Amino acid sequence: MLELNSREIAIIFWLLVLLLWLSIKEKNIRYHIIGIVKILLRWKLLLPLVGMFVYIGVWVFLLAKAGLWQWSQLKDTLLWALASAGALLFRANEAGGDEKFFLRAVRENIGVAALLELVLNSYTFSLWIEIVLIPFVGLLGLVEAYTKIRRDKDLDKVHRFVSGLLGFIGFVILALTLREVIHHWGSLATLQTLADYLLPFALTVGLLPYIYIFALLIQYETLFVRVDIFTKDKALSRYVKWKIFLICNFHLYQLHHFSTSVGVPGFRSKEEALRRIKELCK
Repeated sequence: MLELNSREIAIIFWLLVLLLWLSIKEKNIRYHIIGIVKILLRWKLLLPLVGMFVYIGVWVFLLAKAGLWQWSQLKDTLLWALASAGALLFRANEAGGDEKFFLRAVRENIGVAALLELVLNSYTFSLWIEIVLIPFVGLLGLVEAYTKIRRDKDLDKVHRFVSGLLGFIGFVILALTLREVIHHWGSLATLQTLADYLLPFALTVGLLPYIYIFALLIQYETLFVRVDIFTKDKALSRYVKWKIFLICNFHLYQLHHFSTSVGVPGFRSKEEALRRIKELCK
C-alpha cells in the first residue's frame, strides 16, 4: 500500500543524511526546527492546512465510494497532498489577480509534463544508482541555479556547461526509461496506469473549490483590514464591509478588482461608500 521504489528510498536516505549532518554541524539546528514548527502552528496557517487535509480526506472518500480511488493509490495521494495541494494553498493569494490560475492548475495535472512524470516514475534504476544519481543531479541543479542568479559573466561558461550536462543526463534517463516502457508496454498500458495518471487531475479538480474559498477569504481579510484602518467611523466601517460582501459576495475577480482599484479608501458617508462599491465591484 505504501511500497516505496528505489528512487523514493534514495531520496529519504539522503534527507536523513542531510538532517544528521545538519544536527552535527549546526548546534542550534533544533532551535531552527522549533522556530519552523512554531510558524506552522500559528492558527492562521494551521487552520487552512488542517481544513485542506480534512477536505481532501472527504473528497478521497467520495472518489472511493464512486469506485474512482483505491488503497493502492494512497502513496500517490499523500505525495500529491503534501506537494501539489500545499503549493496551491500557499499560492491562493495569486488567484484573485489571475483569471487563468485555476485553469492552469488543472492543465498542469493532465498535460504532457504529467504524462512524462508518470512514465519517469514508473521505471527507476537500482537503489545504488539512485543513491549516487540523486545528490549528483541535485548538486548540479544548485550550481545551475546559483550561476543563473548571480548573472556573472565569469560564470556564464559554468552555467552553460552545467545546463548542458543536466540536459544530457535528463535525455539519457528519458531514453533508458522509454526503452523500458517499450519492453514492458503490457504492464504500463493498463487501466490502473490510466487511473494513476488521472488521479492528480481528479484530486486537483476536487480541491479547487476549497482553494477558491480560501483565496476569497484572503481578499476579504486584506480589504477589510484596510477599510478599518482608513475609515475612522467604526459604524461606517461595518456598513462598508457589509455592503462590499453583499455586492461582491463570492465573485473573486470582482473583489480583487475592487481591492486593487480602491487603493486605501477613507469613506466619509454611506452614500459615497455605496456609490464607490457599485462602481468598482464589477
